[in-house]
Amino acid sequence: MPTLVLITGVSGSGKTALVRHLRVLGEHAINLDTHPGLYRWEDASGRPADLPGEPDIAWLRHHSWNWRPAVLDTLIRQLRNADADRVFVCGFAGNMRLLTDRFDLIFALDVDLEIVLARRGSSARGTGSGRAGASGQLLAERFGTDSAAISRLAHVSINATAPLTVVANAIRGYTAICRLQPVAA
Repeated sequence: MPTLVLITGVSGSGKTALVRHLRVLGEHAINLDTHPGLYRWEDASGRPADLPGEPDIAWLRHHSWNWRPAVLDTLIRQLRNADADRVFVCGFAGNMRLLTDRFDLIFALDVDLEIVLARRGSSARGTGSGRAGASGQLLAERFGTDSAAISRLAHVSINATAPLTVVANAIRGYTAICRLQPVAA
């Protein structure tokens, strides 16, 4: 059974670029942002909500981009049967802290706000996540709180300002070590 590794970070931390790079290196890597039906917008009580075309800051403050637990569990069952020693999944969700027990190892991509904001505007960016309406304002408002929460969930924080190859190889190396000596919960 493969080691299931979650790589997470705030919007613009480099998750999508890392998935692409891990695939080039021959790793089994999944971008959760593109998994059909996994995410949905929800209000504070967990009811589904439709994202307005240009959401304002008030709407964004009262809604979260969440994983649907049943869809995540189905995906994880499939990944646990993969013909690989390890599977890397990259993503972030508002309700992630409630679902981290599904993963064997969690990495946080650590970046600073200036880099995130610069990446957010890049045409090379992999997904449109975090670009609609007042998303940039919300990202800046919550950056410190979200980054700290992600770091607390992670077993290992990685400096994601390093070159992509360095980040990928650090994650691969830590994962190989942890496969030999599992991480305590």
